[in-house]
This record gives sequence, structure tokens and C-alpha cells, in this order.
Amino acid sequence: MNEISIIIPVLNEVKNIPVFLDELQKVLHNESNFSYEIIFVNDGSTDGTEKLLTQYSTQYSHIKVINFSRNFGKEIALSAGMHKSKGDVAITMDVDLLHPPHLIPEFIKRWQGGDDIVVAIRKSHQGESWWKRLGAYVFYSIMSKMGDIDITPYSTDFRLVSRQVLNAFVLFEERNRMTRGLIDWLGFKRSYIYFDSRVREGDAKYSFTKLVQLAKNAFIKNSLFPLRFIGYLGLIFTSVSSVVGIILILNKYFLKTGWGLNFSAVDMVSVGLVFMMGILLSGMGILALYIADIQIEIRKRPLYIIKSEINI
Repeated sequence: MNEISIIIPVLNEVKNIPVFLDELQKVLHNESNFSYEIIFVNDGSTDGTEKLLTQYSTQYSHIKVINFSRNFGKEIALSAGMHKSKGDVAITMDVDLLHPPHLIPEFIKRWQGGDDIVVAIRKSHQGESWWKRLGAYVFYSIMSKMGDIDITPYSTDFRLVSRQVLNAFVLFEERNRMTRGLIDWLGFKRSYIYFDSRVREGDAKYSFTKLVQLAKNAFIKNSLFPLRFIGYLGLIFTSVSSVVGIILILNKYFLKTGWGLNFSAVDMVSVGLVFMMGILLSGMGILALYIADIQIEIRKRPLYIIKSEINI
């Protein structure tokens, strides 16, 4: 009998877990041809989530819990669940019911039809703030034009991956990661399911700062365009400044037209220096982001620290 692994990262979700589990298990009970395990990855919760999950895992052997020693972030929690999963297929999803469990049978059907990856894509964004929608639009627009891999716009972490994909995924060693981007990089046969998301239950755990950090990590990991752009910009300004310099020399010593310009040489040099300084500082800032990412990767620290496991 094939086994399904359901992987759910949680952070201070004590109110959502009972409702989510009730709805999820109703769906899974109808899949009589499969056994299943539900893996909760507790990402350093402080609100009683760990105690509640311990109670559920004591009562039901198919509910498994990974407790981190501290908060490592959702992307790392997803990775830990995928590393520990034993199923022939794994489904990752959120506990806040933005990812509707009733789609799981369709995921499984697509997998049985030969798809290695099935991705849920949001058609609507109920209850989502305008700045999140704008940020998502800008991010996917930039990545589609400058990214080295194709990241499907408005795709979610609600997705199915086969055992073959899971075995390939564990080979990744990046610390700063965007899980859906790594899965997209792997390739394999895939299909998409479109859904309308519900209004989130409870407060969002992904703050604006965390979303910006995730977008930055995704861009640095999946695009070398900023580094190339700095080089191109240097060539452009070198060429333009050389041409302007030649024209000024010719005008001053040979043509002597003045062209009606009242700027002194000092004024022109000062403006040029300030402008070039801004370009240099911007370039150094971009380089610093890539260097910082390299430093984090070469430290080779563990991806996460597990405090305890239940039923794993």
C-alpha cells in the first residue's frame, strides 16, 4: 500500500491546528487505498503548540512531530519535513486553511497519472493586503525577466512531490533557500491546480521583513543579473565619460564654441564624481549581498537543530 506524507510547518498555531486536523483527516479517511503520515514541524512555537501536538501524537501514531530548538524559518521547516518523510509521495501545506485539504484527492490523481510534481496556484487573494499583492506582482515580474530559472507566478507551497523528487531534494545544501524555487529548479514532469484561497484563520506569521528576506534570498540564489548589470554599467559609463571627455577637450582647445554652457569645470567634475560615487556604492551594496550569502554557505552550519521528535 502506498503512503502519503503530509508536511505542515507550524509557528504559534495552537488555535488553527484542531480545525485544520479535523478537516484534513476527513479528506484522508476517504483515501482508503493509501496509508498516511502527518508530519508537523514545530518551528520554535511559544504559545502551547508543542504541548498540543504532543497530545495529538500520543493519541494517534500517524501524527508525527519534529520540534526545533528555536525558530529557523518556514523554508527550513519545510525542508526538515521533507527530509524525514517516509511516504511514496509528500504534500506540503500550511495549517491556516489557506491551502484547502479537499484538493488532496486531485493531487493524488495527478500523481497517479504520471506527474512528479503538482503545484497549487492561487487565482484570487482574499483577505490579502494590497502591499502583499503588489509585492508579489513585482517579485514575479522581476524573476520572470532576470531569473536564471522559471518560477511559476503565484505558485504556493501547497504542492505534491513524488519520492523521486524528494530523493533529489535532499541533495540541496543551501542555507538561505526558497523551497518552491529549489523544486522548480529540479525539473521533472509537473502539472498545476488553480484554486481560490480563503481568508486566513488567525494572524499571518510571515511579516513584511520575512517576505522581503525571502524575496532577496530567491533573487540572489536564482539570478546573477545584478552582478552582470554592474559590469555592463561600468562599461557604459566608461564609454560615455571617454566620449564626453574627448568632446570637452576638442571644444576647449580646438573648437572653442562654448555651446552656451555656463558650468565651470569644477561644477561638472563635482556632479560627475557624486553621481559615480552613488553608482559605486550601489554596486558595492549588491556585491555585499552576494558575499554575505557566500559567507553563510561556507560556514557549513547545520540546516536546523531538532530538540525532540515524536513517532518519527
